[in-house]
Amino acid sequence: MTDNFNYPPGNPNNHPEVIPGIISNGISPVNDKSPEIYTEDTVSEIKPTDVTNNYNVSQKYKALMHVHEASKWDTALESAKSIYDHLGMQNVHLIFVATGDAVKTLIDKEKANTDFMDSIRASLAHSNDENIETILALSVSGADFKACGASMAHYDIDAPKMFNYVKIIPSAPVELLVKQNEGYAYLLF
Repeated sequence: MTDNFNYPPGNPNNHPEVIPGIISNGISPVNDKSPEIYTEDTVSEIKPTDVTNNYNVSQKYKALMHVHEASKWDTALESAKSIYDHLGMQNVHLIFVATGDAVKTLIDKEKANTDFMDSIRASLAHSNDENIETILALSVSGADFKACGASMAHYDIDAPKMFNYVKIIPSAPVELLVKQNEGYAYLLF
């Protein structure tokens, strides 16, 4: 058997600490499994309840949650819930920035006409009433929702069709840059 490992000179049987195993016709690992990185001896089991005790909840956290696809809202909203659960709603300010087809989720169906809603229905398959309720609840709790004006223009969405709590921003990249310079952690979904 030939491999590309540079073995130390001499008989491989003399270097068991370097060579994991020996086979009669050559050198190979003892088994075909990847080596374990962590063992019971090196890492203690971490339970979810242990993790919350390690956060400093005396400071205010700021997160910029960039949702760039409508299909990513579920994950973004679950992440927001997890952040609030671990750090406390009063200790966190979340800003959601919707770009691409994610802006369609922020359309108020009662404000948009039926023909328009029918034309975007396929991309709204990932938008459900539960997500809309969660978005509204987050907004009421202090989270900000912003939609990229360029993305809205691309999909022919005008501002009056959006939920009242959605702020339209001219350029998402500029908003993302500015908020990151203000200390917001960037989370992409």
